[in-house]
Amino acid sequence: MDYAAYIDGAFVKGEGTRFEVENPSDESVVAEVQGVSAAQADAAIGAARRAFDDGGWSGLSMKERAVYMTRYGEALRKRADVLKDCAIREAGCPTSSTVMGAQVHAPLRMTDEIIDLFLRLPQQEENPLPMHERVNPHFTVQSLKRWSPLGVVSAISAYNVPFYTAFWKVVPALMAGDTVILRPNPLTPISSMVFAEAADEAGLPKGVMNVIVEQALEGGLAMTTDERVDMVSFTGSCTVGAKVAEQAAPTLKRLVLELGGKSAQIYLPDAVGRAASAAFTVCTSHAGQGCVLGTRVFVPEENKAEVLEGMAKMLSGVKIGPASDPATQLGPVISAAQRDRCEHFTQAAVDAGGKVVCGGKRPEGMDK
Repeated sequence: MDYAAYIDGAFVKGEGTRFEVENPSDESVVAEVQGVSAAQADAAIGAARRAFDDGGWSGLSMKERAVYMTRYGEALRKRADVLKDCAIREAGCPTSSTVMGAQVHAPLRMTDEIIDLFLRLPQQEENPLPMHERVNPHFTVQSLKRWSPLGVVSAISAYNVPFYTAFWKVVPALMAGDTVILRPNPLTPISSMVFAEAADEAGLPKGVMNVIVEQALEGGLAMTTDERVDMVSFTGSCTVGAKVAEQAAPTLKRLVLELGGKSAQIYLPDAVGRAASAAFTVCTSHAGQGCVLGTRVFVPEENKAEVLEGMAKMLSGVKIGPASDPATQLGPVISAAQRDRCEHFTQAAVDAGGKVVCGGKRPEGMDK
């Protein structure tokens, strides 16, 4: 990567720790990155604060911001091919996967939908107080609810669907009149610069959109603790989410936490015939790396054996391979560390009395 940040309207080379971005399919190096320093992260927060406080963005009407954001959406859509390449090379999403729609096309389509939604929302509306609170012998009350920009938003995104999880944070915040600092997961930072390139092309005022890339934690810590930040939007694990909440608490920041889960699929007797497909759907949806995937399957005890047999049969012929191969149905997990974690939990399940009915180890001929 040529730059590690976009701060106050300028692309900036990093001054912090150097690290490598790996292709999950073969662990080859996709990019070498010199991450930002703590001072550069501080500068990004300062730029966002100034850009909000001067009113050049937050003071615009919704219609005026919509003009900028329409151009922003157009600039993002121009980069669809780049985003697909990033999803394959840095996130390991198979090129033919149905999840590729969520990686690229769904968020790009949603830009204009978000703009239209904000244009339909009221900027102020009547607060429906009961009559006895509106009128009494001493005074009459008129109560209104007024919607206004919040301030500086820290956006910290995840590795599994890197562009989409960042998009959810960035585009609504910008349309609302807030300013943003985006910090992508260091495993998948390349696609984040698309937000910066689009901001530059669309002519967003300096400091409104900022991006910092780092492997270290200093920038992320500043984004969750600095008093100049008004809100933190984070996607990631429950463990880190709890830390984010703890760090944000002393300054009473608003929080949006989208955290990991173990979603359940429950099949009652009249639907148990469909349960065998659950494992196939989960495993071939970006190797199970999705917070909405139903990774726990509940069926009646008397049907358990037949469901497991059906799952094994459906998965036995799945094509496992690199994300770049159009024939691949099941691609890699994000990193060697995550692969090792999968192996650990598989072994733990076996040690606890579980039985592997399909897979359970690296395929023959694959040492990574």
